Amino acid sequence: MWKDSTQGSETIFKFLLGFAFASLFFRHGLMHFVAFLFILALIFYRPRLPWIAPFWWMLGFIIWEWTSNWIGPYPGKGVEGGGIGYHFLFMFIPLSLTVISQFVLLVGVSIGAVASAALIWTQAFMGVDVTAAPWRIDWEGGRPFNIRPPGFNTRPWETQFIHSLVFISIMPYLVWKKVHTWFLVLALFSGVILPQIRAVIAAFFSATSLHVIFLNKSVNKKSIVRNLVVLSIITLMSISVMAFLNPAFTKQLKSGNGRDKIFVASFEIFKQYPHTGLGGGEYFKQHYRQSWKDLGWHDENKPAVLEVDIGHAHNDALMLLVHHGWPALFLWTAFILHCLLFVWKHGSNRERTIFVSLVVMHHIAGLAESYLDYSNTTYAVFLCYGLALHGPIKRWQQSKQSPMPSESV
Repeated sequence: MWKDSTQGSETIFKFLLGFAFASLFFRHGLMHFVAFLFILALIFYRPRLPWIAPFWWMLGFIIWEWTSNWIGPYPGKGVEGGGIGYHFLFMFIPLSLTVISQFVLLVGVSIGAVASAALIWTQAFMGVDVTAAPWRIDWEGGRPFNIRPPGFNTRPWETQFIHSLVFISIMPYLVWKKVHTWFLVLALFSGVILPQIRAVIAAFFSATSLHVIFLNKSVNKKSIVRNLVVLSIITLMSISVMAFLNPAFTKQLKSGNGRDKIFVASFEIFKQYPHTGLGGGEYFKQHYRQSWKDLGWHDENKPAVLEVDIGHAHNDALMLLVHHGWPALFLWTAFILHCLLFVWKHGSNRERTIFVSLVVMHHIAGLAESYLDYSNTTYAVFLCYGLALHGPIKRWQQSKQSPMPSESV
């Protein structure tokens, strides 16, 4: 596969890839470091990376992202701390490199997930000071199961999203007869359940249902129904556990904890800058507050929490529109659709199911949170997409290298 690289360089890239997946569970700082190591390895070894047609859309997205930062209302101030202002450039390389190997990732995932699960359970039992470092236990004021454990990522929605996305991407490759597989599954499932984020849990079980229905063509309808019943029971039990741990779990479902107003105010910003957006800078809050006032929701005597503390659109599509205008959403959508077409043409039934499940998982969860606005969750999205593209890209490369059969005369 690597025409101009040695076995030694492949080993290094495999190690870096496993390291990348392990680091997903430990905040974005470690992931930035791994991405930097990827770039150094690329410069040193210069492997020939595979390039598929959908990548042109992603390259266009990156170019437009930076362009909109310069032609928008705040020229040159679009590097957003920890946001989408720069990390797509780093993520594009690991996305391509995921064609090397996929089974080596299980070691990295196991290390990260087990360590993360141990911290999450500790936080859940003993409480944690969420304003402090992610491992500081609040021994005096800790209230068991009365908060959402944030894990190493310090935000429960990020922790739950990363565990769910990784679970979906590796689940079909697990050997379920092995004891260590069940330790890994329990570790990942702890990260799926304990943070108690409703949109993510809905996305996770929707994606898992696709696995049950479509992953194995040889499974008959009776076994599919049986698997769906088991999955439904697990889903109901999981929701019941989350509702028990968090009494507010079922509250404000209609308003989405105020997201109905957040979405409207965010869309008002997009309408003011539909072509370029605001850029990636730290200017969302001031425009959001002005939109809140323009909509007549401002109260001088008692400003709403939703007006004061909201720092992003809480929706991936809206976030792209607000920060980079309609071209960004168009290029992102084209990238996803072209990847789906590519997987459908060159992938197996299992690979198609995995990629579709990841798209469903990411975009359902992205209806209620901006997961492309955090660098660590964005790394998770692209690493898992790259893992799902592994087989189709390899098969596409082999078809290009195979000589075309000559026509009989």
